[in-house]
Amino acid sequence: MMPLTATELKWAQARGDIATLGQQQQASSVWSSPRPLMENNRTAVYPVEALPDQLRQAVIEVQQFVQAPMGLVACSAMAAISMVVQPHVDIARDKRLCGPTSLYLLTIADSNERKSTVDRLFTRPIIDYQDERAAALMPKIKQYQAASSAWEAGEKGLHDQIRYLSKQGKPTQEVEARLSALQDERPPCPKVPRLVYEDVTPEKLRFNLSRVWPCAGILSSEGGAVLGSYGMQSDSLVSNLATYNKLWSGEEITVDRRTSECQSTGTGSSVDEVSGQSR
Repeated sequence: MMPLTATELKWAQARGDIATLGQQQQASSVWSSPRPLMENNRTAVYPVEALPDQLRQAVIEVQQFVQAPMGLVACSAMAAISMVVQPHVDIARDKRLCGPTSLYLLTIADSNERKSTVDRLFTRPIIDYQDERAAALMPKIKQYQAASSAWEAGEKGLHDQIRYLSKQGKPTQEVEARLSALQDERPPCPKVPRLVYEDVTPEKLRFNLSRVWPCAGILSSEGGAVLGSYGMQSDSLVSNLATYNKLWSGEEITVDRRTSECQSTGTGSSVDEVSGQSR
Protein backbone atom coordinates (compact mmCIF):
# COMPACT_ATOMS: atom_id res chain seq x y z
CA MET A 1 0.00 0.00 0.00
CA MET A 2 1.31 3.43 -0.90
CA PRO A 3 2.04 6.00 1.91
CA LEU A 4 -0.59 8.67 2.45
CA THR A 5 -0.07 12.04 0.89
CA ALA A 6 -0.09 15.21 2.97
CA THR A 7 -3.65 15.98 1.88
CA GLU A 8 -4.88 12.46 2.73
CA LEU A 9 -3.16 12.66 6.14
CA LYS A 10 -4.85 16.01 6.88
CA TRP A 11 -8.34 14.67 6.04
CA ALA A 12 -7.77 11.49 8.05
CA GLN A 13 -6.82 13.53 11.10
CA ALA A 14 -9.86 15.77 10.57
CA ARG A 15 -12.10 12.69 10.56
CA GLY A 16 -10.45 11.36 13.68
CA ASP A 17 -9.58 8.16 11.87
CA ILE A 18 -6.31 7.81 13.78
CA ALA A 19 -6.47 4.02 14.28
CA THR A 20 -7.04 3.36 10.62
CA LEU A 21 -4.31 5.85 9.77
CA GLY A 22 -1.83 4.00 11.97
CA GLN A 23 -2.69 0.65 10.37
CA GLN A 24 -2.30 2.08 6.87
CA GLN A 25 1.04 3.65 7.67
CA GLN A 26 2.27 0.40 9.24
CA ALA A 27 1.13 -1.62 6.17
CA SER A 28 2.74 0.90 3.82
CA SER A 29 6.11 0.42 5.50
CA VAL A 30 6.22 -3.29 4.50
CA TRP A 31 8.03 -3.70 1.18
CA SER A 32 8.00 -6.74 -1.05
CA SER A 33 11.26 -8.39 -2.07
CA PRO A 34 13.01 -6.43 -4.84
CA ARG A 35 13.05 -7.88 -8.30
CA PRO A 36 16.52 -8.78 -9.62
CA LEU A 37 17.94 -6.45 -12.26
CA MET A 38 19.44 -9.38 -14.20
CA GLU A 39 17.25 -12.18 -15.54
CA ASN A 40 18.25 -15.80 -15.36
CA ASN A 41 19.70 -16.57 -18.80
CA ARG A 42 20.64 -20.18 -18.17
CA THR A 43 19.98 -22.30 -21.24
CA ALA A 44 17.23 -24.87 -20.84
CA VAL A 45 18.10 -28.49 -21.49
CA TYR A 46 17.21 -29.42 -25.07
CA PRO A 47 14.38 -32.02 -25.08
CA VAL A 48 16.24 -34.53 -27.24
CA GLU A 49 14.03 -37.32 -25.90
CA ALA A 50 11.10 -35.78 -27.83
CA LEU A 51 12.76 -36.55 -31.19
CA PRO A 52 11.86 -39.71 -33.15
CA ASP A 53 14.12 -42.68 -32.43
CA GLN A 54 16.33 -42.59 -35.54
CA LEU A 55 16.69 -38.83 -35.46
CA ARG A 56 17.44 -38.84 -31.73
CA GLN A 57 20.14 -41.49 -32.15
CA ALA A 58 21.77 -39.53 -35.00
CA VAL A 59 21.68 -36.28 -33.03
CA ILE A 60 23.18 -37.91 -29.92
CA GLU A 61 25.91 -39.62 -31.96
CA VAL A 62 26.94 -36.39 -33.68
CA GLN A 63 26.79 -34.43 -30.41
CA GLN A 64 29.01 -36.92 -28.63
CA PHE A 65 31.49 -36.93 -31.51
CA VAL A 66 31.61 -33.16 -32.17
CA GLN A 67 30.90 -31.98 -28.60
CA ALA A 68 28.62 -29.19 -29.87
CA PRO A 69 25.51 -28.03 -27.98
CA MET A 70 22.63 -30.48 -28.31
CA GLY A 71 20.20 -27.83 -29.56
CA LEU A 72 22.59 -26.74 -32.31
CA VAL A 73 23.03 -30.34 -33.49
CA ALA A 74 19.28 -30.99 -33.47
CA CYS A 75 18.56 -27.84 -35.50
CA SER A 76 21.09 -28.84 -38.17
CA ALA A 77 19.61 -32.33 -38.36
CA MET A 78 16.02 -31.07 -38.68
CA ALA A 79 17.03 -28.53 -41.33
CA ALA A 80 18.60 -31.25 -43.48
CA ILE A 81 15.61 -33.59 -43.07
CA SER A 82 13.13 -30.82 -43.82
CA MET A 83 15.00 -29.84 -46.99
CA VAL A 84 14.91 -33.42 -48.26
CA VAL A 85 11.27 -34.23 -47.52
CA GLN A 86 9.61 -30.88 -48.30
CA PRO A 87 8.97 -31.65 -52.01
CA HIS A 88 7.38 -35.00 -51.09
CA VAL A 89 5.38 -34.44 -47.90
CA ASP A 90 2.85 -31.83 -46.76
CA ILE A 91 1.37 -31.60 -43.29
CA ALA A 92 -2.42 -31.39 -42.89
CA ARG A 93 -3.06 -29.75 -39.52
CA ASP A 94 -6.77 -30.04 -40.23
CA LYS A 95 -9.03 -30.21 -43.29
CA ARG A 96 -8.28 -26.63 -44.35
CA LEU A 97 -4.77 -25.98 -43.04
CA CYS A 98 -2.23 -27.86 -45.12
CA GLY A 99 1.36 -26.74 -45.68
CA PRO A 100 4.88 -27.94 -46.49
CA THR A 101 7.39 -29.29 -44.01
CA SER A 102 9.64 -26.24 -44.45
CA LEU A 103 11.29 -24.80 -41.34
CA TYR A 104 12.74 -21.54 -40.09
CA LEU A 105 15.62 -22.24 -37.68
CA LEU A 106 17.88 -19.73 -35.94
CA THR A 107 20.73 -20.84 -33.69
CA ILE A 108 22.88 -18.51 -31.57
CA ALA A 109 26.11 -20.05 -30.32
CA ASP A 110 29.49 -19.01 -28.99
CA SER A 111 32.58 -18.95 -31.15
CA ASN A 112 34.31 -22.32 -31.74
CA GLU A 113 31.17 -24.35 -31.00
CA ARG A 114 31.60 -26.13 -34.35
CA LYS A 115 28.53 -24.87 -36.17
CA SER A 116 30.12 -25.46 -39.59
CA THR A 117 31.25 -28.97 -38.67
CA VAL A 118 27.76 -30.01 -37.57
CA ASP A 119 26.14 -28.57 -40.70
CA ARG A 120 28.62 -30.39 -42.94
CA LEU A 121 27.92 -33.72 -41.28
CA PHE A 122 24.19 -33.51 -41.93
CA THR A 123 24.22 -31.83 -45.35
CA ARG A 124 27.11 -33.79 -46.89
CA PRO A 125 24.79 -36.50 -48.35
CA ILE A 126 22.62 -33.79 -49.94
CA ILE A 127 25.60 -32.06 -51.54
CA ASP A 128 26.96 -35.43 -52.72
CA TYR A 129 23.58 -36.14 -54.33
CA GLN A 130 23.72 -32.79 -56.15
CA ASP A 131 27.22 -33.49 -57.44
CA GLU A 132 26.39 -37.05 -58.52
CA ARG A 133 23.28 -35.98 -60.44
CA ALA A 134 25.18 -33.10 -62.09
CA ALA A 135 27.90 -35.52 -63.22
CA ALA A 136 25.37 -38.08 -64.48
CA LEU A 137 23.46 -35.42 -66.44
CA MET A 138 26.57 -33.82 -67.96
CA PRO A 139 26.15 -35.58 -71.36
CA LYS A 140 22.54 -34.37 -71.56
CA ILE A 141 23.59 -30.88 -70.52
CA LYS A 142 26.16 -30.76 -73.33
CA GLN A 143 23.54 -31.99 -75.82
CA TYR A 144 21.16 -29.33 -74.58
CA GLN A 145 23.76 -26.59 -74.90
CA ALA A 146 24.51 -27.58 -78.52
CA ALA A 147 20.82 -27.90 -79.39
CA SER A 148 20.02 -24.61 -77.67
CA SER A 149 22.76 -22.78 -79.61
CA ALA A 150 21.45 -24.21 -82.89
CA TRP A 151 17.90 -23.25 -81.99
CA GLU A 152 18.90 -19.68 -81.09
CA ALA A 153 20.83 -19.38 -84.38
CA GLY A 154 17.77 -20.55 -86.30
CA GLU A 155 15.54 -18.09 -84.46
CA LYS A 156 17.94 -15.23 -85.14
CA GLY A 157 18.10 -16.21 -88.84
CA LEU A 158 14.31 -16.09 -89.17
CA HIS A 159 14.21 -12.72 -87.42
CA ASP A 160 16.81 -11.44 -89.87
CA GLN A 161 14.77 -12.76 -92.82
CA ILE A 162 11.62 -11.04 -91.58
CA ARG A 163 13.54 -7.80 -91.12
CA TYR A 164 15.06 -8.03 -94.62
CA LEU A 165 11.74 -8.84 -96.33
CA SER A 166 10.03 -6.00 -94.48
CA LYS A 167 12.61 -3.53 -95.75
CA GLN A 168 12.06 -4.84 -99.29
CA GLY A 169 8.31 -4.50 -98.94
CA LYS A 170 7.81 -8.24 -99.50
CA PRO A 171 5.39 -10.55 -97.66
CA THR A 172 6.69 -12.18 -94.48
CA GLN A 173 3.81 -14.54 -93.63
CA GLU A 174 5.69 -17.71 -94.58
CA VAL A 175 8.75 -16.84 -92.50
CA GLU A 176 6.54 -15.80 -89.57
CA ALA A 177 4.82 -19.19 -89.71
CA ARG A 178 8.20 -20.93 -89.61
CA LEU A 179 9.22 -18.76 -86.64
CA SER A 180 6.00 -19.66 -84.84
CA ALA A 181 6.56 -23.37 -85.46
CA LEU A 182 10.14 -23.05 -84.24
CA GLN A 183 8.93 -21.95 -80.78
CA ASP A 184 7.46 -25.41 -80.24
CA GLU A 185 10.84 -27.00 -81.04
CA ARG A 186 12.80 -25.20 -78.35
CA PRO A 187 14.94 -27.84 -76.58
CA PRO A 188 14.05 -28.42 -72.91
CA CYS A 189 16.73 -27.83 -70.31
CA PRO A 190 17.66 -30.87 -68.19
CA LYS A 191 16.67 -30.56 -64.54
CA VAL A 192 19.79 -30.62 -62.40
CA PRO A 193 19.07 -30.72 -58.63
CA ARG A 194 20.14 -27.60 -56.73
CA LEU A 195 18.99 -27.67 -53.13
CA VAL A 196 21.59 -26.01 -50.90
CA TYR A 197 22.13 -22.24 -50.96
CA GLU A 198 23.88 -19.79 -48.66
CA ASP A 199 24.50 -16.31 -50.08
CA VAL A 200 21.70 -15.99 -52.65
CA THR A 201 19.50 -13.05 -53.58
CA PRO A 202 15.72 -13.52 -53.44
CA GLU A 203 15.58 -12.76 -57.19
CA LYS A 204 18.02 -15.55 -58.02
CA LEU A 205 16.28 -17.92 -55.63
CA ARG A 206 12.90 -17.26 -57.28
CA PHE A 207 14.40 -17.82 -60.74
CA ASN A 208 16.05 -21.10 -59.73
CA LEU A 209 12.90 -22.40 -58.04
CA SER A 210 11.02 -21.64 -61.25
CA ARG A 211 13.55 -22.93 -63.79
CA VAL A 212 16.14 -25.16 -62.07
CA TRP A 213 14.71 -27.07 -59.08
CA PRO A 214 11.43 -26.46 -57.21
CA CYS A 215 12.71 -26.71 -53.63
CA ALA A 216 15.71 -25.35 -51.75
CA GLY A 217 17.31 -24.73 -48.40
CA ILE A 218 19.22 -21.61 -47.33
CA LEU A 219 21.77 -22.95 -44.86
CA SER A 220 24.56 -20.95 -43.28
CA SER A 221 26.77 -21.41 -40.26
CA GLU A 222 27.49 -17.66 -40.39
CA GLY A 223 24.34 -15.61 -39.91
CA GLY A 224 25.90 -12.54 -41.49
CA ALA A 225 26.03 -14.29 -44.88
CA VAL A 226 22.21 -14.31 -44.93
CA LEU A 227 21.03 -11.57 -42.57
CA GLY A 228 23.75 -9.13 -43.65
CA SER A 229 23.61 -9.81 -47.38
CA TYR A 230 22.81 -7.27 -50.12
CA GLY A 231 19.19 -8.43 -50.21
CA MET A 232 18.74 -7.51 -46.53
CA GLN A 233 19.49 -3.81 -46.94
CA SER A 234 16.91 -1.36 -45.64
CA ASP A 235 15.39 -0.51 -49.03
CA SER A 236 14.54 -4.15 -49.83
CA LEU A 237 14.39 -5.85 -46.44
CA VAL A 238 10.59 -6.02 -46.04
CA SER A 239 10.01 -7.22 -49.61
CA ASN A 240 12.66 -9.92 -49.40
CA LEU A 241 11.51 -11.21 -46.02
CA ALA A 242 7.99 -11.41 -47.45
CA THR A 243 9.36 -13.49 -50.33
CA TYR A 244 11.08 -15.90 -47.94
CA ASN A 245 7.91 -16.16 -45.87
CA LYS A 246 5.78 -17.05 -48.90
CA LEU A 247 8.30 -19.62 -50.06
CA TRP A 248 8.42 -21.10 -46.57
CA SER A 249 4.65 -21.53 -46.60
CA GLY A 250 4.68 -23.05 -50.10
CA GLU A 251 2.74 -20.24 -51.77
CA GLU A 252 3.07 -19.51 -55.46
CA ILE A 253 4.95 -16.34 -56.41
CA THR A 254 4.43 -14.80 -59.83
CA VAL A 255 6.82 -12.03 -60.86
CA ASP A 256 5.93 -9.71 -63.75
CA ARG A 257 8.49 -7.26 -65.07
CA ARG A 258 8.45 -5.09 -68.16
CA THR A 259 12.09 -5.89 -68.91
CA SER A 260 12.09 -9.65 -68.32
CA GLU A 261 10.05 -12.78 -68.88
CA CYS A 262 7.31 -13.61 -66.39
CA GLN A 263 8.38 -16.08 -63.70
CA SER A 264 6.33 -18.30 -61.41
CA THR A 265 7.72 -20.46 -58.63
CA GLY A 266 4.68 -22.75 -58.66
CA THR A 267 4.46 -24.29 -55.21
CA GLY A 268 8.19 -24.12 -54.57
CA SER A 269 9.30 -24.23 -50.96
CA SER A 270 12.39 -23.44 -48.96
CA VAL A 271 14.05 -24.13 -45.63
CA ASP A 272 15.97 -21.39 -43.78
CA GLU A 273 18.56 -22.43 -41.19
CA VAL A 274 20.92 -19.73 -39.92
CA SER A 275 23.52 -19.89 -37.17
CA GLY A 276 24.86 -16.77 -35.51
CA GLN A 277 27.60 -16.06 -33.00
CA SER A 278 26.61 -14.79 -29.57
CA ARG A 279 28.14 -11.62 -28.19
